[in-house]
Parts: sequence; C-alpha cells; structure tokens
Amino acid sequence: DYILPTQKILQFEKNKFVDTYRAFRPPFSINYDTGYTWPAGVLYKTGPLQRIDIIYTKNLKTVDSCVYEGDGGAKWISDHKMVIADLEV
Repeated sequence: DYILPTQKILQFEKNKFVDTYRAFRPPFSINYDTGYTWPAGVLYKTGPLQRIDIIYTKNLKTVDSCVYEGDGGAKWISDHKMVIADLEV
C-alpha cells in the first residue's frame, strides 16, 4: 500500500518523533524560518518553494538546526538544499 508523504509525517508525529528543524525553529519564535529546501540552484527555480528535507529524531534534544545552501564557492550539485541538525546525545 502506498502511503502519502503527509500521512508518513503524521505517523512520525503520532509515534513521538520530533522534526529537528521545527524543534529549534518553531513558528512565532525569534529563530523561525520557513526551512524551504527545494528548489536549490537554477534548475527548478520556478517551482513552488517546499520544505521536503526533514530530520526526525526521538528522545534527543535539538541544539541547533539549519538549512545549508552551499558555501558559495562550490557548485551545488543537487536540486535540494540540506538540513543539518546538532543533537545532544
């Protein structure tokens, strides 16, 4: 059976998994950011902005989380940006 991505997200949340980006950057906070990871670069630049790269964790504290868009010097080789999470173990 095919499970839609939104259904998968609800399953994660139902099972107490935490979206690390939203844990560190919740809506209406000083740290808030959309976290859009698609599109990156010029290939799909007219596509809708979306947050499709998510790190889920359970029972770990998120110390920091950000969207990495490249260092500016290197050519980005993906149509996605990258989410990086710093977790306290």
